[in-house]
Amino acid sequence: MDMFAGSRNGYEWLSLHTSRCLMRSLLRAVPAVVLGRRVAVTSFDSGPLTPGEEEKAAGWFREGEVLWTSPITDSAALPCGEYDEWYVFADYVRLPPIEVFVNFSDFSLRELQPLLDANPTWDRRMFASALERQERFWAQISTLKPRSYFCENEALSFATADRQTFSAVRDWCLSL
Repeated sequence: MDMFAGSRNGYEWLSLHTSRCLMRSLLRAVPAVVLGRRVAVTSFDSGPLTPGEEEKAAGWFREGEVLWTSPITDSAALPCGEYDEWYVFADYVRLPPIEVFVNFSDFSLRELQPLLDANPTWDRRMFASALERQERFWAQISTLKPRSYFCENEALSFATADRQTFSAVRDWCLSL
């Protein structure tokens, strides 16, 4: 398991590269990441999520391809699949069209240029595509301004504008 961390555009970020699905475990260990906040689910198991009757009764709704939760009171209520992507906000905000990044299996927040510099024989087109995706991601984060961001594909990626939350998540990752 490899962890990479850094900061960009006022966000602290980390990517944990592992074969284990960790989002549910992270929420159990650090529920404050989502408690009292609304989560915009942009991908659940690689696609949009539609709320069931129980979620609708709790105030969850779908707007376009995005499922919005009511303020979270129990982190276990959030559905976790594979290839999930979430934006965490203090309250509901109308979102512009969202690019979903989690479905690119190689997407993570890990800085890629050092990898290419270390091994110049790697496919530069693949890296160029991944770098462009990361740039689009950070531009989207700058536009949306979520409190936190999660995605889990081949890596668990997390970014937040809250240093205390970042420290708690980083400490949890280091304890694995």
